[in-house]
Amino acid sequence: MVSLIVLGGAKMLSFRKQRQETSLRRGQAAANQSLGQAALKISDYLTSEQICFFPEGTNALRVFSDLIGTLSIPNREFALEAVLRREQVGGTIVAPGIALPHARIDGTDRLHSALALCPSGIKLSEDEPAIRLLLLFVSPFTELKNHLRFLAAAAALFQDEMLCGDMIALKSSDAILEKLKHKEMKTHAEHSTK
Repeated sequence: MVSLIVLGGAKMLSFRKQRQETSLRRGQAAANQSLGQAALKISDYLTSEQICFFPEGTNALRVFSDLIGTLSIPNREFALEAVLRREQVGGTIVAPGIALPHARIDGTDRLHSALALCPSGIKLSEDEPAIRLLLLFVSPFTELKNHLRFLAAAAALFQDEMLCGDMIALKSSDAILEKLKHKEMKTHAEHSTK
């Protein structure tokens, strides 16, 4: 059985925030270096079956477990443990109410992701605000560059408060996936004309 350990204290909170900022900067730097590559689209890594809705009061362990359960990976328990270990070191909150829990693991051949939405919010820990939109992803341990490109692309995409608000308000996974695809297509078109 996997357990979620909540670490407290002002020093740990400060350390976690520094780790989050460092991780986000590294991801953005990797994305900037890869501008010559095709634009990475989050929607290419999601299906409607990998978009889950959670009611008020759902705990973080259940959310992570259910999301991992939607992924086509060989060892889901190992992936869950890896994500939980990574979250203990420092979560990746990219905007108020938006989190990107992630881990690199052995035993998978490509990046896999799943999206959770909870309009009332999910408490990942006592010292952080409730999360309303959570994109969990795992990738092969050997593919750091693609992992960071995905992290940077997701962080940039979810800076759009209107997009996040619209997604949280939608009631179907198909509608959410279409919303994401439309936003990514529009963003790509805007960057292509610059």
